[in-house]
Amino acid sequence: MKRNPIKVEVYKLNGEKVYISKDSTKMDLSGLANDNYIINYIDTNGFIFYRERIKISQEEELII
Repeated sequence: MKRNPIKVEVYKLNGEKVYISKDSTKMDLSGLANDNYIINYIDTNGFIFYRERIKISQEEELII
């Protein structure tokens, strides 16, 4: 069964929430500082069904 996220939350590794998007098809993370982050993809029932770790570096612009 394929799940489509309805909400995406981005956290620093220390647990601080730094970004929330209700449009999971387009996220602009270019305003975040160079660091490592955890992205949680949340389904319609409020469950995290996918989690990934990303690294943002100054050299690249990250638009998902």
